[in-house]
Amino acid sequence: MGIESNSALRNKDIHGRELLNELKAISSANLRLKEILHRCEKISYPGSEAAGKSEKPGTGIEDTRSLFDELRKTQEDIEAHSERVKDSLSDFYVNDKEVLATREALEKNEELFRVLADTSLTPIFLVQNERFVYTNPAAQNTMGYSDKEFLAMDFWEPIHPDHREQVKECGLSIHRNEHVHGHLEVKYVKKTGEEGWAIFTAAPTLYKGEPACVVSGLDITKRKRAETALTESEEKFRVLTETSRAAIFFVQNSMFNYVNPAASRILGYSEEELLHMKYWEVVDPSLREQVKAYRRALISGEQVPRHFESQFLKKNGETGWCDLTVGHLKYKGNHATVIIAFDITMRKFAEIALRESEEKFRVLSETSPAAIFLYQENKLIYANPAAVKFTGFDPGELLKKNFWDMVHPKYRDMVKEIGLARQKGEQVPSRYEVQYITSKGEVRWAEFAAGLIDYKGKPAGIVIALDITDRKQAEASLMESKAQADLYVDLMGHDINNLNQVALGYLELATERLPLDESTREFIVKPMEALEKSSRLIEKVRKLQMMRSGHLESKTVDVGKIIEDVVKTYSTVPGRDITIHYTPARGLVSADELLTDVFSNLVVNAIKHSPCDRPLVIDIGMSELHEGGKDFYRITVDDNGPGIPDERKEAVFGRFSSGANRIKGSGLGLYLVKSLVESYGGRVWVENRVAGNYKAGSRFVVVLPSR
Repeated sequence: MGIESNSALRNKDIHGRELLNELKAISSANLRLKEILHRCEKISYPGSEAAGKSEKPGTGIEDTRSLFDELRKTQEDIEAHSERVKDSLSDFYVNDKEVLATREALEKNEELFRVLADTSLTPIFLVQNERFVYTNPAAQNTMGYSDKEFLAMDFWEPIHPDHREQVKECGLSIHRNEHVHGHLEVKYVKKTGEEGWAIFTAAPTLYKGEPACVVSGLDITKRKRAETALTESEEKFRVLTETSRAAIFFVQNSMFNYVNPAASRILGYSEEELLHMKYWEVVDPSLREQVKAYRRALISGEQVPRHFESQFLKKNGETGWCDLTVGHLKYKGNHATVIIAFDITMRKFAEIALRESEEKFRVLSETSPAAIFLYQENKLIYANPAAVKFTGFDPGELLKKNFWDMVHPKYRDMVKEIGLARQKGEQVPSRYEVQYITSKGEVRWAEFAAGLIDYKGKPAGIVIALDITDRKQAEASLMESKAQADLYVDLMGHDINNLNQVALGYLELATERLPLDESTREFIVKPMEALEKSSRLIEKVRKLQMMRSGHLESKTVDVGKIIEDVVKTYSTVPGRDITIHYTPARGLVSADELLTDVFSNLVVNAIKHSPCDRPLVIDIGMSELHEGGKDFYRITVDDNGPGIPDERKEAVFGRFSSGANRIKGSGLGLYLVKSLVESYGGRVWVENRVAGNYKAGSRFVVVLPSR
């Protein structure tokens, strides 16, 4: 009906347009006719007054013939257009009744559409020329805009910016007849600014004789929120189960349908293995029938315990204990039994062992040199003989006290809080150091090692106490000694070194200004050398102290550049024939400013311990090393000196150690090398330059982690 009505209206519209065009053509022909008549008035004939004024006399007859032809042709055009006008008017009025019927049908259809749309629970919109031309009450209620507000908007304005271009393009393409219909799931924005979701379906139509688009909407905001909540819930469940220390199982049709990583870790099976097993296969064989009967009762709705302890069987055949909580849930559309299990094997074995060996414990505690206390709730319930000696109180006095009464007030609240929390099963420190007060009022130090036991059916705390007063005093003395040692190092590094420099200055002046022969000069040169060695020794001690104090800042350094600088420094030594071979390379390591001392000490060691009367050759090489999944740099320092016997190789890195084949020195150089390299996370050792022949020279190897 609607299609036929629309067709009739279109036909009438076409006839109307044709009629209008013909009338326009007749009007145009009439204008030409008037123009021809006007021109006729100006025609001149021979002998007439007009002919005397004409510029071209004798042309009137020819002009008349021409105008007559134009007049005849124009008249024919008017008659032809008039006939077509009659035909159009005939068609127009013949179809007028059909048009009227069509218009009535359209009005009925439009009224029916409006009634249906106005009473629809889903939003309905009509869009024409990019604007809303109709919105139903459901659309207004859903988005919060009035009909007037809608009619002032482009159809894409209520759509969320994330989807606005998509909706706009779809609507325009329907208007261009590129798409017959559109189906989109998008976000919209209410007048209040609140966001919602809807599914919009659009199709082309005619509205008041012009192309339009009808859009129906289905609000799915609640569904979307439910989907989001479900997704978030599933993600929370996944994170919770995958990070839980408790084993979690879902059982359907006697098979494991889900297990978390903790279940695999506790039982020793892979997830894939467990998902192909029946739940009772991980139960101790002696308990399987009992467990099956329990699950049958649980499924049938009987009142059964939901929280209990049971034994389980690991893949390797070991038996363990678990704390179980059992419940029901829906998993993948079907009912499932959910089991949450905490591995309490260690605790259970400890409890069993304690119960079985209570008498043994008593005998051991009576003879133990360590003080042992048992407490339950607030009170001490047991103290061994060593505890009596430890505190100075007799047994009767001790058992009247709270377990925290003998603790120094500075630590009393902490001990009380930890002890009470432990009895509740909370996780608290098991070892700590406190001060306590003896019966004589003496303040002493103790180390407590505490735990939880089952004593006469109730939780109780057990504390093993060792008197560490002597150790604490020794630590204090050690700290004082360290402070004094630091003072001595500072004294040597500053005051004594300054005195050495003064003495060296005067001796150098003496050698320069006094007329000394060679034998007398020797008496001055030797003390100067001794003072220089003393200054170097003090500098090494100072660097060791800096390294161990942690005052040096670690940074990324190029070990290749440091070696290059060391080579430049020691390539020329007065009175020595020294050749140092080194190919510059780059290697970044994490170290501090003392890294230079590692390689300068190795080079100086080679120079100092080699004969002065023969050439010394030092070869330094650097290469990359991959070891244990990590990257390192391996630096070797070879010399052709006297070498080090195998039995002395480890000892050369000790403090104040010098080899039998070496010239005596302070012994701190290589000790400093080893201490520095190890502080950088590296290793250093010495080996023969030529395998099996230590006399052919030494090779010092330094391995440093790559940055």
